[in-house]
Amino acid sequence: MSHYQSDNLANSRAQGAEFSARLRPARWLFVDGSYTLLQTEILSLQGGAGLAPQPFQVGQPLIRRPKHSGAATASFHRGRVSADVTGYFRGKVLDVEPALGATNGLFWNPGYGNVGVNLNYALGRGVTAYGNLRNALNRRYEEALGYPSPRLNFVAGLKWTLFRK
Repeated sequence: MSHYQSDNLANSRAQGAEFSARLRPARWLFVDGSYTLLQTEILSLQGGAGLAPQPFQVGQPLIRRPKHSGAATASFHRGRVSADVTGYFRGKVLDVEPALGATNGLFWNPGYGNVGVNLNYALGRGVTAYGNLRNALNRRYEEALGYPSPRLNFVAGLKWTLFRK
């Protein structure tokens, strides 16, 4: 038996709902969407009314847990060509500044939206050429505070499938 009691995870609450839908308006087109609503809260330490481990406060949300997030994808497949457009959004989150650490305070990391475009062309014999346009809106954002995500960028290459299904 351990005498250790957690001051954080055992004394917090997370509850919410997730929604998703998939549509197929045509044989060659799929549209997917999802949304998450998440409510988190730091609770009081056991045996101490209104006390939370530093630097947290009772009632504060958990770090890096957005209240609102969601995604949407439209996928197209016709003959040798397949493509998709993806979108993702995340609301603001409470976060830790990595250079300062949690003991120097918590900060709000703003929400963001991101869009990507992917294109594939099957060349034959299991070889596919692809191109991915990432961060297509060329936005500045940080998934985790202090770690900037790459701006608009493009990746291309070849994929080779050894065994087909």
